[in-house]
Amino acid sequence: MRCFYLHRVVRLQTGAEMWAFIPPSMVPNLQSMISPTTSESISIYGVDESPVVKDIYYGGAWHTVLICGLRQGGHSYFALDVTNPNLPQHLFTINYNLTTSRVNYWAADGTRTDYTSANAPSAFNFFTLGEAWSTPVIARLPVGTSGAMTWAALIGGGFNGATNTPYGAQLFVLDMENSGQIIKNIPIGDTSAVNGIVSSVPPMVTVLNGDSTASFTASGAIVYLSDLEGILWKVNLTDSGTLYSTNQIFTAGSTSTNARLSYQPTAAAFDTNGTLWHYYGTGDLQSLGHVNASIANQAYGTKDTNFPNYTAIPSALSTSNMANLTTGSTCPTNSQNGWYINLSSNQSVTAKATIINSEVILPMYAANNADICSAGKPAQPLCG
Repeated sequence: MRCFYLHRVVRLQTGAEMWAFIPPSMVPNLQSMISPTTSESISIYGVDESPVVKDIYYGGAWHTVLICGLRQGGHSYFALDVTNPNLPQHLFTINYNLTTSRVNYWAADGTRTDYTSANAPSAFNFFTLGEAWSTPVIARLPVGTSGAMTWAALIGGGFNGATNTPYGAQLFVLDMENSGQIIKNIPIGDTSAVNGIVSSVPPMVTVLNGDSTASFTASGAIVYLSDLEGILWKVNLTDSGTLYSTNQIFTAGSTSTNARLSYQPTAAAFDTNGTLWHYYGTGDLQSLGHVNASIANQAYGTKDTNFPNYTAIPSALSTSNMANLTTGSTCPTNSQNGWYINLSSNQSVTAKATIINSEVILPMYAANNADICSAGKPAQPLCG
């Protein structure tokens, strides 16, 4: 059965569970587990994502906070204060209920408030929240133009299974010092009318700030996110330039035909010249077993020569600006934006890239061409 609660094991010697937490947004779904067969239950999705834990300072003290999404369990996130690991405290839970078209918000004391699109204040406008796939990233960010800073959770809009265009194509900035209320809801747009793919942001975003690079001098962070349409976005969350500006810096040329979908966050690294690179690949994780001659996934190493500055470019770069390493090993020239590799038929990148000793490793999966009802096999890891 899939886990429907967050559970914590603290005693390594015995494996004893000290406490468990069922988010309030999950409680109505528990009745779906009831089976007509004695001693059996029906498996459901619940707390289907990994939690993130971060020490943040607010209210005059340091707190250890945990935030977690339900992934396929729902359009919901919850947060706990686990400063005292033996006495966790609920901070907030947010949920977008597709059935009722309402946003449900639970405060720290468990009090629930429901909002409709007609009466919801901007701080609770979660009507564009998709399935909560995006693992949160907590960072200290500027708020407005006053110079004030706050600890915020950055969350991609989540997964949209191409059934409903209004949700998923977002970046949410949540105030962790103010009960998870929305600081900014940043739309990234949807071009499904052109490529046939309903956009959304399932992966965790990539955050670069003073904690991740010594060359970063602004307050806040530059954020990169890849959406389902294969577009790599750059978002300015610093006190330099225009706060919340967005820019497309690369497009994979994805269509519903080539199934070049991006489910993975980028792996960011600097080369010996100090240039920032992003490494990632494409593959339809919801349909890994599909076999079709039109499937044409790719892997990328693309540069952002403007980092650590936020500098908008007039149009997104593409593989036409990159070196093709599919059959060769010639390094990209300085004028090229990076490299790309065409994957073999029905291969997909299945996880975030790993960078080890100047090598990029992208795990892949190859569908079974002979029998689509049989399991495929892991493809040879792609190293560059």
